[in-house]
Amino acid sequence: MGDSLGYPVEFYNVSFIKNHKLLKEPYNISLFSDDTQMTLFTAEGIVESNGNVLDYIYSAYKYWWATQMRSMPAGHKFVYESKLYKDSRLHDLRAPGNTCLSALAVPFEKVGNNSCGCGGVMRVAPIGLVYDPERAYEIGCEAARFSHLNPLGYEPAGVFSAIISYIVNGEDLKTSIKKAIKLTGNTELKIILKKAV
Repeated sequence: MGDSLGYPVEFYNVSFIKNHKLLKEPYNISLFSDDTQMTLFTAEGIVESNGNVLDYIYSAYKYWWATQMRSMPAGHKFVYESKLYKDSRLHDLRAPGNTCLSALAVPFEKVGNNSCGCGGVMRVAPIGLVYDPERAYEIGCEAARFSHLNPLGYEPAGVFSAIISYIVNGEDLKTSIKKAIKLTGNTELKIILKKAV
């Protein structure tokens, strides 16, 4: 819902939004960004999984890549048949991130970036809805690492997944954040997250 509300103004600064009265007029909230597209594919990978969930999430991301590039990735063997891929609404280009596109264009072994952008964390929420906090942390990190190889690009996804899992399991937001931060051994990330809190 937040993505739909924010998508029409995503790339504009506050003064541009105010000057053009972008929030004064109703706009189409049925549009959503690549963040929601990839989140839906993450969810589908989890739902379809019959074995190693990461294999399914990886195939789901390859399907998402195919929606954006209008072709199937060369050489990838899909572990399931995607229903989302068949939905034409998910083939709309919504300013997908270059890191995700370039990383998913090649086999994982050939990904060579050092990205710590937000493309890993923005898609992993469904993981926290399904798995216990420790497992959500692990799967969240690995799902983000398919495209973001810097620990500051993939470990926040694990923390975010764990926060959601703690909340689903009855913890309040403040406690969930504290517990999730403890799951990472990355001192630099802990400092950044504590500043953010």
